[in-house]
Amino acid sequence: MTNSFFLLGLYANHPRAALRRAVDSRPIGFAFFIFVCSYLSHAVGTLIHSPAGSEQLLFRLVGLLPVQMAFGLIVLLLSACIIHFTAALSGENGNAISTIVFLAINSAPYLLMTPTALLFSTLGVSHLILLFGVGMGLWIFVFILNVIGAQENYSMSFGKAFLVVAAPYLFLSGCLTVLGMSPFYLLVVFLLGSA
Repeated sequence: MTNSFFLLGLYANHPRAALRRAVDSRPIGFAFFIFVCSYLSHAVGTLIHSPAGSEQLLFRLVGLLPVQMAFGLIVLLLSACIIHFTAALSGENGNAISTIVFLAINSAPYLLMTPTALLFSTLGVSHLILLFGVGMGLWIFVFILNVIGAQENYSMSFGKAFLVVAAPYLFLSGCLTVLGMSPFYLLVVFLLGSA
């Protein structure tokens, strides 16, 4: 566990070196721990600044969070499969477990969502700034970290890694476009809500 905390400290100071070490050592348990904590922080941070009432917030946190967490893990694993498959199609060799590890570890910046939401709530800043400004900024940062992780895992250039990491987004957006016309998609949107 000490090695894992060293990895987290190295990640904060030098992400490329930390991702190189994570790709080599594959700390899958630690990676999922970071993913779960980051997902919880993101969900709680979003809920803190939500305009809904306290009963609805409690329902979202207790009732829907396990469903959202399961959905998040499925998306993580599906994204790892698509990235690994796309990298293999482009002729690069890497490890599928390492892909899961770097995707999970790279969710660490979302740990900032709850403290940011508390700060914004205290200062009276609009929840739209939190959701779109901070959320989008963190998403772009995580995307770049995923590109660096793909570079380290598959030994590819930045441009090729960028395209490989973009593949799951293109695939999932295509699926959502197709599902957008179906009642199933509307049911999923209704169940997951805006949390």
